[in-house]
Amino acid sequence: MWTLGSVLFSVLVGSSVSGSSDLIISAEPGQNITLPCGDPNINEVFLLEWIRTDLKKDEYVFLYRDNHTYPDDQHESFKNRVFLKNNQMKDEDLSVVLKNLKTEDSGRYECRVVKEDDPQRELKLISSIHLQVSPPDLNITAKPGENVTLPCGDAKINKDSVLEWTRTDLQKDKDVFFRMNNSAVSEGRPESFKNRVILKKNQVKDGDLSVVLKNLKIEDSGTYECKDMKRRSRRSADQRPPIAIINLLVSPGEKEGQHKGGGGDGGSRANINMESSSNHKQHSNRASAFQHGRLIAKQLF
Repeated sequence: MWTLGSVLFSVLVGSSVSGSSDLIISAEPGQNITLPCGDPNINEVFLLEWIRTDLKKDEYVFLYRDNHTYPDDQHESFKNRVFLKNNQMKDEDLSVVLKNLKTEDSGRYECRVVKEDDPQRELKLISSIHLQVSPPDLNITAKPGENVTLPCGDAKINKDSVLEWTRTDLQKDKDVFFRMNNSAVSEGRPESFKNRVILKKNQVKDGDLSVVLKNLKIEDSGTYECKDMKRRSRRSADQRPPIAIINLLVSPGEKEGQHKGGGGDGGSRANINMESSSNHKQHSNRASAFQHGRLIAKQLF
């Protein structure tokens, strides 16, 4: 049994691919994880390669050959971030540690080996892992009629980025309700968002792609995602990891005049509660609303 350490992520057995089962690992940005690989039938390794299937053929996650590692052959994004879990590969442990996770690390990883005693030098697939790196959900609670800011930020964002905000829990999968391309803003479907969504700042600065949703309605409750569609990738749009995931709950709450008024980002007219999913226990009264179906968050894999 592989021990993946104390990092907080989940491991499940996924669907069958080419006769083998993918291991599914879900984690958050900034964490370190182990990508497990091992085979008791391997005595000595001539070549070990870790790849991510959406990268080019000669771009490796990690490459080991003839008792040497080859960092120059790694994809630029993995340099100084991937290491053997066991330097001597004792007990047939070919696992690697991937440090300081990023959302763009999401993808399918494969561990392949050529055994030293194999005269054919056949490259053998040992393990296949699907890694999903997603930011922790942000929960926002607000009242009808208020304005609320849906935060989204990434230091890599610039004026050439193509921003898309989607509602992932609507009947039509991932309807785009706000899109910005080269500073040109367009509003998509559904019609209920027309003339109610604006960029928080008139132009993209400091990687801030937050939007303001005006005049909230009960039916605005749902799960929202922010993505940069122009980020360099060979993946399809649906496979690109989100920059932000937000669960919005619009609830009448207290009667008119019983809540405290106040300003806030995006012109909010009342207090808005924001909390990461890790703080649910500290806000059990609001968290229970989410847990009992008042807001359905779509799990991403």
